[in-house]
Amino acid sequence: MSRAARHKALFFAVTFLLTGYVFLNTYEVLFNKDIPIASSIKKVAAQGVINEAAQDFSAKADSDEADSDPALTGLDHFEIPAIKAKVKIEESRKVNGQWYERPSAAHYIGLNKNQFGVTVDYLLYTSKSWRTIPSPDQIETGMEVKVYYGHGAVSSFSVAEKKLLPIDHSLLVSKSEGRQMLLVIEDPANSVYYGYSLVLEGK
Repeated sequence: MSRAARHKALFFAVTFLLTGYVFLNTYEVLFNKDIPIASSIKKVAAQGVINEAAQDFSAKADSDEADSDPALTGLDHFEIPAIKAKVKIEESRKVNGQWYERPSAAHYIGLNKNQFGVTVDYLLYTSKSWRTIPSPDQIETGMEVKVYYGHGAVSSFSVAEKKLLPIDHSLLVSKSEGRQMLLVIEDPANSVYYGYSLVLEGK
């Protein structure tokens, strides 16, 4: 085989492998499947943290402030201006009963609903990363977190509590009288996670 023919064969082989890899990653995202050699989604390390927080907040009492206003639906992304962070928000992913995530996004779980069937509180989970929040330790109580919605609305939350815990410890925070978000940022490399309670400002 000539050198030109070998180069051509190598080119087609590399192109085929890259195309196959892209296809597997696309398939993984679209059909919510965990394919070992793909990397578009990965299993969350803080499985127990998420499950226990969701169970704890499912029993949170309704308040007059958590009314039927549907403005806090259709989450799109959030920003933390003080640390110049902006993170895309997507719906949570579950594969075979386990929570999964896209490495470049945060994912939301509705924790409870009020008497009108409107979700009151949310849990957001993501991983420490240059694609999301590279330095979660810089997030401090009192900081503003702006949440944007697909229909153009925006609301401001403030960080009410901050915790750094081992990955196998539950996240226990105070329940606000108004709407609330929990933010979990896991750091599996160090077997810890950052947990924050965000409360709606002006409530």
